[in-house]
Amino acid sequence: MKEKNLKDKFTREILKSFDSLNYKNLSNMVDCKKLGIEPEQCSRYLSSFFPKGINDVFLNFNEMIRIKLHDLTKLKLKKLSVSEKIKFLLFSRLEILEKEKINFKPLLRYLILPQNLLFTNKLLFKVCDEIWFLAGDKSLDFNYYSKRIILMNIYSTGLIYWVFDKSPKKIKSNEFISKQIKNVSKIGKFKYWVKNIFGKPGL
Repeated sequence: MKEKNLKDKFTREILKSFDSLNYKNLSNMVDCKKLGIEPEQCSRYLSSFFPKGINDVFLNFNEMIRIKLHDLTKLKLKKLSVSEKIKFLLFSRLEILEKEKINFKPLLRYLILPQNLLFTNKLLFKVCDEIWFLAGDKSLDFNYYSKRIILMNIYSTGLIYWVFDKSPKKIKSNEFISKQIKNVSKIGKFKYWVKNIFGKPGL
């Protein structure tokens, strides 16, 4: 089995049995026999794949989703407007997450802990940076950061809404996210507002 495939299998196993109160020993969240690996070898793999523990698991999971999203959207974005691209990419990402059959509630509980917020924000930035990249964004100025900060807010609130949404086919969260995506069109105004404030003499 290729190491990348094995690393991804470990990632899924860990996240499917993740406990936000007991996550420091990754081996407790992996059924080595199910993967056909001896316990000692299993421990070596875990140490090699995830030297920084559970945060490395989250980073690899994000990379798995990034690859799927990239492959899914290669030919589907050309004729869409920017806001349509963002909407399509956000919903496509959530659909990919849905297919992973993972309980995201304990994952969110871990990510919103005060001691994890720096890591969580870095992870969110990576997610939103990738979405803007796939949407064709090539900005390198202040606009680069303003777009990603706004999208971070839309994605994070939308994800929480989506995880706890019990409506049929998550209709309510889809409506909520669609409404939030309209904020993307306000990015230009936001950039002007911030530049105007911080560009004033004496500030």
